[in-house]
Amino acid sequence: MVIDNVKRYETLKKFIKVVENICMGIQLIFMLLIFLCTLHIGMNVFEITALDGLNPLFDLLKDFSTWLFGDKIKHDAVVDGREVVFVLFSMLSAYILSQLRAALDSAGKNVGRMVVNEKERVETEFNAELKQNLIDDIMAQSNYMMAIQFRARWLMKDSVGIIPPTDEEINKVKMEAVGKFFQMVKAFDGLKFSKDDDILIISSNNVNNFDSTLTKIWDVVNAIKAEYKEKKYGIRVKILVDSFKPLTSVNSVYKNISPLFNLNANNETICYGNFKNRYELIENSEYYLAVKGKYDMVDGTEDTV
Repeated sequence: MVIDNVKRYETLKKFIKVVENICMGIQLIFMLLIFLCTLHIGMNVFEITALDGLNPLFDLLKDFSTWLFGDKIKHDAVVDGREVVFVLFSMLSAYILSQLRAALDSAGKNVGRMVVNEKERVETEFNAELKQNLIDDIMAQSNYMMAIQFRARWLMKDSVGIIPPTDEEINKVKMEAVGKFFQMVKAFDGLKFSKDDDILIISSNNVNNFDSTLTKIWDVVNAIKAEYKEKKYGIRVKILVDSFKPLTSVNSVYKNISPLFNLNANNETICYGNFKNRYELIENSEYYLAVKGKYDMVDGTEDTV
């Protein structure tokens, strides 16, 4: 119906333009006839015969005047009143046509504005519907996932008299930290767990509890970091997060965000723009998600982190 209104207005605008062009054509014809008749009358006064070849046209115009105004119009051999009447009639007609063209031009502009306004209204409604559909699609991402990666390093490098641990011993400390972390968070309500080597994957079907879960997880991480710092080990953690729709495989979501582990962003929570859009629709969200840069992560496509 909305598109029909636009087409209707556009058709009306084209019709008005056609009528205006027809009026202009008729007006030009009248002006040409006025010029020829006036010239013919003047030549007759001075007995100039240069336009005698157009006498059939002038006779036709005289007959038209007789048909239009009757046969009582005076005329003589020099000045034919019928020709004079036709000139006056043509002048009046040309004036009326000029006024009609002005009115049609104004009407065409009004209809043109109606077309523009209707298109703007259609575009506004379409954009609003598109935005609502986008919001609905984002809101459908009611689940979320966290992928947590631990790294360990020895803090007493180049210390005299202290033998640094081997890579195997450092890896053992890292896995020990992962185990402690899991033991501390597995009691959190509403979470599911899986593992990929040294990466712990946590998922939930309620994105609205994301803030409280993330806060608890970072509390646990900071406690573990403090514990191992006393043992001269530094624990670094990366937490990747993403939201997804129900029935979506957690494994597919994990594969999608796992390239973010390659970023040099330790002790941070990292996400794509997809999660940022969903998080901003959570009521009473506590965190501010900053766009830190653009990284060419997958197939040459820039992904905002």
